[in-house]
Amino acid sequence: MSSCRLSRLLQTAVNIRKIQGIVFDLLLNLFILTAVADLVSGVSSRVLAAEFRIPSDDQAQYTVEIPDIWKPEATEEGVDVTSPDGSTYIAIEAIDASSPDTVLAEIRSYLARESVILNEKTKAESKSVLAGREGTRITWNAKEDGEPTFVSLWYVPPDNNKILYVLYWGPTSSSAANSQIISSILQSLK
Repeated sequence: MSSCRLSRLLQTAVNIRKIQGIVFDLLLNLFILTAVADLVSGVSSRVLAAEFRIPSDDQAQYTVEIPDIWKPEATEEGVDVTSPDGSTYIAIEAIDASSPDTVLAEIRSYLARESVILNEKTKAESKSVLAGREGTRITWNAKEDGEPTFVSLWYVPPDNNKILYVLYWGPTSSSAANSQIISSILQSLK
């Protein structure tokens, strides 16, 4: 074998090794960028989540994980959560109530104080599972400060005279963007 040919083979081997290194570096960087993007967007919310007891006292019947980026705040009855941009609100509470009608009356009163106007013609009710228990979900289209808003209420029947409920409302325009996080919050409710 000529020295020229040997030199070309060695150079080819070196080039292949360099290309393998570049490909490895690119894949590693892609993996790191993807992980960072997931953390920033909140997709990997379980990594940056806090657990809250509902209600917050020693008699807690449920727990829920809330991504820190969603600004959770513990309350006596559970936890209030606001989206990073402040547009979407979630309340998860277990309150003393003998019937769902009591909860509905309190929710309606609360929403009215917050200037959320429910469109009763759009009310839809369906069966749903919350915290592993069969319950009910009610949705409405609404207006908040003149903007289209979506309101959803989940609740389960009383257990020890406490009704667990989740109230969600936010701009219709952000419902799709927040659906993955809201779903993960609901699924973490135990």
